[in-house]
Amino acid sequence: MDLRLRITSIIVIFSSAIFLLATILTILNARSAVVDEVSSTLKLAQQLNLSNKKFITIQQLGNIRHLRIVPDNKSYNVNEFSKEEFTIQGVPQAFVQFVLPKKQSLILQLPSPSGNGFFLVANPTDEIEESWQETRTFLGLLLFLTITTSIAVYIVVGHALKPVNIILEGLREIKSGNFHKRLPDFNLPEYSAISRDFNTMVKNLEQSQQQNLVLTEKMLNVQELERKSLARDLHDEMGQSLTAMKAFCASAKYHKIPKAVDNHLSSINSTCDNLFKVVRNMMQHLTPPLLEEFGLTVAIEELVNKWKLQNECDVILQIDPDLQNIKSKNDIHLFRIIQESLTNVLKHSAANRVVISLITHKLDNGKSSIILTIEDNGKGFDLKQTEGGTGLNGIRERALILDAKLKIHSQLGNGTTMTLELPNKDNNDETD
Repeated sequence: MDLRLRITSIIVIFSSAIFLLATILTILNARSAVVDEVSSTLKLAQQLNLSNKKFITIQQLGNIRHLRIVPDNKSYNVNEFSKEEFTIQGVPQAFVQFVLPKKQSLILQLPSPSGNGFFLVANPTDEIEESWQETRTFLGLLLFLTITTSIAVYIVVGHALKPVNIILEGLREIKSGNFHKRLPDFNLPEYSAISRDFNTMVKNLEQSQQQNLVLTEKMLNVQELERKSLARDLHDEMGQSLTAMKAFCASAKYHKIPKAVDNHLSSINSTCDNLFKVVRNMMQHLTPPLLEEFGLTVAIEELVNKWKLQNECDVILQIDPDLQNIKSKNDIHLFRIIQESLTNVLKHSAANRVVISLITHKLDNGKSSIILTIEDNGKGFDLKQTEGGTGLNGIRERALILDAKLKIHSQLGNGTTMTLELPNKDNNDETD
């Protein structure tokens, strides 16, 4: 339950308690009013009788309100009257029974000149009807005020807390890495102060992120240069040395040498061939030889084909034909993301099937984006427990450099899907 509903609920509960208390007090007051009114009528009749030397006649009491005059004869049974049920049309029976005085207090016997006397029977019907009308009017008005107040509080609190939802949305954007988010100015000074501080904080974070991206890009570029340099050294130094060793072994065979030495030379020659393969694999891992010359598509195809030969895993590659002839300075980052993803599949997923998709996607604004999807059927993993993994961090860094949206979805036992969406503008720098 959000803050708006919690505050409104508290107000409603408090107002309901007040309404219930007011209802109880009003009904008790109505009961007291009925009893007092009826008692006053009977006392008035009794005082009139005592204050006169002569007996009061029925005609003299005929106009007293709330009284019913009954002659004292055998046909009227006082005990039966106490058992009668009062029902008043338009008044709830529960209200009548609650406010009705005790039946015995409603009867007063007075003497008459004839000697038999008569009964004064109080009739609280009119007073109960009046009390019910007053009670209903008061409680209706109080209920209307309670409902109106609750609705007003809900609307006012919702309006007052509307900036809170905007601030929370801004915080969620910051958490997701969107440092371009800014909060608007608010009418209340407290919210305006929060907005200004929030925007200042986000601006500083955005500047820090830009600086980090520049440093990260430089670091990765230096890393790629070092890899190229190392691959070149391996090719020139190690390759030439191994070639020279093979040449020495081959020339030595033209001389008369013992059989044992000839066997050793053959072993050295075989070792050189194996080292050639190792060096070649190291060079290809350090820098993709086909990327600069033939572009991203050919380099990825060569990587996938080689990976399929070395691992027992089915790799399905789907590349949009529109990307065949596109080259960019950022292609190396896409290539490294795919390379690192395949390495993670090999090390951690235990998958036997991987689907790599690289397609273009038309946006509503007329522009396009490139979407890279890598999906495996492995055992999956818990993202919270592997947030600090070196491989994933490297992929996230390169995604930030590409200004791309990276989404990784994985569940234990259900494989992993990684989606990378990047603007196509950076991949239109140069074409063949």
